[in-house]
Amino acid sequence: MRDPRDLPRVPVGEQHGGGCLPFYCSLCVSYCEFFRNPLTFALLEQSILPGLIAEKERAAQRRIRVRAAGCAAGQEPYSIAILLDELTAARGNTVSFRVFATGNSETELAAAPEGVHDSFKEKLDGPE
Repeated sequence: MRDPRDLPRVPVGEQHGGGCLPFYCSLCVSYCEFFRNPLTFALLEQSILPGLIAEKERAAQRRIRVRAAGCAAGQEPYSIAILLDELTAARGNTVSFRVFATGNSETELAAAPEGVHDSFKEKLDGPE
């Protein structure tokens, strides 16, 4: 099969039990945790964000805007916000920031603004 028009057609239904919504949901990964990739967050904390903050301090526009795409329930955007809060506070809060989080899971996105995440609580409390 070389032509996409030869693929079988899947009916799109509004109900969750039919159409292609279950298939689409099975392709989505909604795993997220705070500071999930330690090397990435170390690089952000030690190099990228301090450089960006210093650049913004020299500029007339002292605002940082970050977009976190595919954020699931928000642990990673919150992790970036935590880093930015700590780094800007250490420099006297001379730069403001906003983190915009987007994703495609309505269920996960609905829980994100509450900022309550079991995975973080479990890490703080330790295993029972």
